[in-house]
Amino acid sequence: MKIVFICSTNGSVIKRALSTSLLASYDIEFVSDRICGIIEFSEANKLSHKVLSAHTGSEFSKLLAREYPDAGDILFVSFYTRLLSNSFLKIHSGKVINFHPSILPACPGMDGFGDTLRSGSLFIGSTVHFIDEGMDTGTPILQAAFPRNIHCTIAELRHRVFLQQVISLVQVVEWFASQRIIRGGEYVESATYKVGEFSPNLDHKYGETYNNWIKQI
Repeated sequence: MKIVFICSTNGSVIKRALSTSLLASYDIEFVSDRICGIIEFSEANKLSHKVLSAHTGSEFSKLLAREYPDAGDILFVSFYTRLLSNSFLKIHSGKVINFHPSILPACPGMDGFGDTLRSGSLFIGSTVHFIDEGMDTGTPILQAAFPRNIHCTIAELRHRVFLQQVISLVQVVEWFASQRIIRGGEYVESATYKVGEFSPNLDHKYGETYNNWIKQI
């Protein structure tokens, strides 16, 4: 399976995920509408990358549709800060996902983590969801929620959400590669839904990896 990261940021979640070697078996490519941190990273590390210059999400979507015209064995993972349009999404329906630092549908938009803190929520968390034409309105695939500890600093809370997103990335990629995500995102085949930080629960090996990361905080 090929993973195409659609980016316009520094890609810190992607970089951490790549450093684990858990994505080593996949064909990986980066694409952006501008020179950004993750494109510079891909250049420095001789990773496949493309810049499709565009000024709007709609314009970029049309360029993506031309660049990737066939719905092959590709998963598009977005860390892109503009909305994608149906000119691209229709071609790759069910294969374009986004990572958001809040427990959607609460706190959509550009500052999901900050909005969560300002809301007074007693939980922090993150969501992986399919992308539609709305702002963070697609069907959730995997969500994580953790009690907000008043003794933790904002930096510590943000790092927890960051680690949630990293392990969510490698887990969801595995679910797609093994065809365990039922089209539409209604459920994940053979997943469990016991009380815990993640719903569906992480597979055992990813749960162990995440727990080891948390112990190091």
